[in-house]
Amino acid sequence: MRTTLLTVCAFTLLACAWLTTMESVLRRPGFPSRMILDALLGAGSLMIGLIVLFLATTSWRWLALAAALGAGGVGVSAIVRNARADHFEGFVLLIGTAFCLQGALALWVLVFRRRT
Repeated sequence: MRTTLLTVCAFTLLACAWLTTMESVLRRPGFPSRMILDALLGAGSLMIGLIVLFLATTSWRWLALAAALGAGGVGVSAIVRNARADHFEGFVLLIGTAFCLQGALALWVLVFRRRT
């Protein structure tokens, strides 16, 4: 599960980098706030990965868990908004699902995993 979580974190970090780049190139209305959100989600993915790799047994895991649950909430929100929108965006479904999976896996790895 830890390896799967790290893989999902890497994917979401790359997705956030891509989204931030696309927002800065396309400059659609409201792009600064979306760029900030993308950058914060990418930083959260990086933080979760680093804490799982190096600090999972310390109190830092609660910070990673908060970031993961926030990312999972953003993922659910993105999927719901995309489903209700007039124009369906497949990449939003993919990235939103990845954030939901990241939140669930982080919850499992950081809270419910067997302590050794």
